[in-house]
Amino acid sequence: MDILILLMAASFAITVVGMRVTSLWVERGREIAQAQAATRDLARIIEEYVSRVFETSDLIASEAIRYIREQGGTAKARKGIEPHRYLLNLSRQTTGDYILVVDQDGIPSVVTTQFPAPTTDLSDRDWFKAHLGGSDRHIGKALVSRITGEVLFTYSRAIRNADGSFDGVVQIAKTPHFFEQVLLTTALVNDVILTVWNPKGDVIARTGLTPDQVGRNYADSRLFQRPLDGEAATFDETSPFDGKERIISFRRLERWPVIVSASVPRSSALTAYNESMRQTMWQLSMVLLGLTVLTVIALRLRA
Repeated sequence: MDILILLMAASFAITVVGMRVTSLWVERGREIAQAQAATRDLARIIEEYVSRVFETSDLIASEAIRYIREQGGTAKARKGIEPHRYLLNLSRQTTGDYILVVDQDGIPSVVTTQFPAPTTDLSDRDWFKAHLGGSDRHIGKALVSRITGEVLFTYSRAIRNADGSFDGVVQIAKTPHFFEQVLLTTALVNDVILTVWNPKGDVIARTGLTPDQVGRNYADSRLFQRPLDGEAATFDETSPFDGKERIISFRRLERWPVIVSASVPRSSALTAYNESMRQTMWQLSMVLLGLTVLTVIALRLRA
């Protein structure tokens, strides 16, 4: 009879614990699935937003090129304040950007942050070299501005004379703060990392990007290798930015040679689950303690 009482108590304990563990496992899977769906949605939002940013930048650059040509070219644009005023007004139509125009030697002719333009030599910049080599459009990786000291990413277009010769570059410079507008549209605001990459593994823009992180390449990172196999992907991976295990979603832009990603820490996705786990441990401890007391009483009464 004592053995029967012990078996009944053990059977009840196993049933209660098993049911709750199963429930917790299902809850954990649901929390992960919801976080994956949320990062996919956020990646789509970033894809659309970044596409609009580049489209707007291209339109602004086109208008700036038209105006500079109308003024007689980059050399003449340097001489008066009117080009500065015109491009400053144009820059205010974008998301916190500034416009830079350099001549065929890479020296600023007009910059909307100051007048007159500084004589900073920018001829060694990758974007200038790309245009000097014949590229009409260029999406630059993140850099630290020599003019403002800010972390920027750039979109630029070559300025050509009527005969097709190279006359300089117009650049639309942007700070990563534009990501803040994206985060306002989603509930995922806790430790979210939004990133824009080029296909070579360079960071174009990222939330929280600091000057000392500018210039790093992630082509060899497992995080970056996985999205190269397809247009969209969602997976768990350790972030090279902060070393955390993250749920990450990637998407490729259709019109532009750019990849975007959104990620949240896996631990954040499991916050509700971890709280349920703590409550469960407390509840099961109370149930098992009560069951133990009842079993002991039953055995003593039996005796």
